[in-house]
Amino acid sequence: MEIRKAKLEDFEEIKKLSYKLMVNETKFEPSFQPEYAKTEHSDNYLKGKMESESALFLVAEQEGKLIGFLIGTVYPSPKARQSVTPAVLDNIYIDTAHRNKGVGKGLLEGFQAWAKGKGSNKLRLGVHHKNDEAIRFYKNFGFSDFYLKLEKDI
Repeated sequence: MEIRKAKLEDFEEIKKLSYKLMVNETKFEPSFQPEYAKTEHSDNYLKGKMESESALFLVAEQEGKLIGFLIGTVYPSPKARQSVTPAVLDNIYIDTAHRNKGVGKGLLEGFQAWAKGKGSNKLRLGVHHKNDEAIRFYKNFGFSDFYLKLEKDI
C-alpha cells in the first residue's frame, strides 16, 4: 500500500470513494445526500482541496486502485486562542474491505506530519456521536474529547 498526494488523474476514483463516504454517513445522519458527491459543487470542493496550499489531499493506493483518501486543512490561529494553530481533518474514508489494516493510520500519520510541518500544533476533527467505529479509531490514534455540538429540531 502506498500513501501519496492525490493527483488530478485520481479524480474519478476519488469521486467514487466520496460517494461511498456519503452513503456511509447516512447510517448516522439520514439527512446526508449521497448524490451530492456527484455534483459540480462537490467536484469543485474536491479539486479546490487538491490545489490549495493550506490543504492536504492524500490517497491510499493498493495494486493500482485507490482504497481510501484523506482531506485536511491548516487554519490560521483563532484570535481568541493565539497559541493554537489547528489542522482540521475534513474528510477521511477507507473502503470497507480495507479497514483495520493500517490504511487509516497511514493516512493520519501523513496528515499529522504535514500539519506539523505547516506549523500546526493541534489536530481537530468532527465525528458523528453514533459512529463508534470511527471514534474508537481516532481515540486509538491519540485524539480526545474536546468540544460538543448540540442540535435541536424546530
